[in-house]
Amino acid sequence: MASSSAVNNSTAIPNLQHFTTIKLITGNYLIWQTQLMHILHSNNLVGLIDGSEPCPPVKIIIVASNVKTPNPAYKQWLDRDQYVLNWINISLSEAILPVVVGHNTAASAWVALSQAFGADSDTHVFQLLMQFHNTKCNDKFCIHLPPGDEISR
Repeated sequence: MASSSAVNNSTAIPNLQHFTTIKLITGNYLIWQTQLMHILHSNNLVGLIDGSEPCPPVKIIIVASNVKTPNPAYKQWLDRDQYVLNWINISLSEAILPVVVGHNTAASAWVALSQAFGADSDTHVFQLLMQFHNTKCNDKFCIHLPPGDEISR
């Protein structure tokens, strides 16, 4: 667990390595994305990748003394964003990492991965492959099993 003071005084962000069992490789984007979305939802961090929690301004001006002071909300947002970006990076296979090189925010990396692997046609192909994988045939008939209901081979 990250210390709570590293992010803010009320929320500790867990180490994602302990929660991710699937690294993103070509062909498993939907499974990977589902895994990360559950983790991000449970830690109230989805806003960092879906744009609903935009980056606050870097500096604020204290009018009374006309002194620029770092915005504490920016620092807190940046810390949380970098945690999520690191979580995304450690959940990628080595072959996928080049897709996020140069992306400095979690949202930017998330969009790049979505564009590279989450296309509708790729999603449909993946779903068909999963259906095929879960279809068991013998000499006379085939049955389609929902994911997780496997017949021993």
